[in-house]
Amino acid sequence: MTFTGYCTPAELAKFLDFGNWREFTIQSFDTSDTYYLPLISDDNKLTYVIEGTVSATNGGVLIDPGDYTVDYETGKITWETGKEPTDGDSIVFIYYVMRGFTNADLKYYILLGARRLEKDANAVFRELTSEYVTDGNLGYDYIHYLSDVTLQLPYNVLSVEELNIDGTDVTVSSLKIKGNNVSLTRDSEVRYFSGKANTTYISVTHGIPDEEADRTEEQNRLVDFAKEANKCISAIMMLDSPNGRNTSLDNSYVVQRSDGSVRPDLTIESELTRYEKKYQNLLAMLQMINGKLI
Repeated sequence: MTFTGYCTPAELAKFLDFGNWREFTIQSFDTSDTYYLPLISDDNKLTYVIEGTVSATNGGVLIDPGDYTVDYETGKITWETGKEPTDGDSIVFIYYVMRGFTNADLKYYILLGARRLEKDANAVFRELTSEYVTDGNLGYDYIHYLSDVTLQLPYNVLSVEELNIDGTDVTVSSLKIKGNNVSLTRDSEVRYFSGKANTTYISVTHGIPDEEADRTEEQNRLVDFAKEANKCISAIMMLDSPNGRNTSLDNSYVVQRSDGSVRPDLTIESELTRYEKKYQNLLAMLQMINGKLI
């Protein structure tokens, strides 16, 4: 699965609070008509529907999101075959729009922010498979030998996918895993790691399980902190250099927040300072908890 970051476009959009909630009502549904969520703002500027924010009701009853799709660029509503409302039904759509940022823009900044977060924390907060090779003859030394029988890797190891020592495959079920250490046992085909003079290849799945049910309570806390930190660092990148992705963004544009207050200019220093302070606090929490798990 391709990594897309720790938060979603909807979560980042709501965190930034740069957009507005909209309501679109179909008073009397007609199956022969094609409907579009209105995207033009009050000042005739184009906005974009943010992925993950659309909900719909039929006569006040929530409609299954799988019954329809929305084109986030055009606002077009498409119903699944056999799932269309009945003629005359009253349908209400609630959705969130942003001006100047598309879903692609938000995803771009989310992924940039996630990469920066992992670099700053020197850790990943997701399930990831990586390969490590040590070959003293070629000058590679990517694995730390904790002892003759134990390798120490940079991250917590969930499982070993493959291990080869000087050309001999080692059965991964014979290995002992504890935190970020992988050890040979008496049942392993090779009794000792050969050290830096020869070659060791290992492929491991590490980090935090993608499935929430497989995580510990502390790992769930890490994921929650990572999501908040991802939103902060993505916001910093957007505010610090908003034209890096979308050159049509107008920095002088002032909108009203959902709570009624007015959002200041995108690049105002106090906004950046607030996000940066929160990011550093979250980063410290991530490093502290992750250090305990290792």
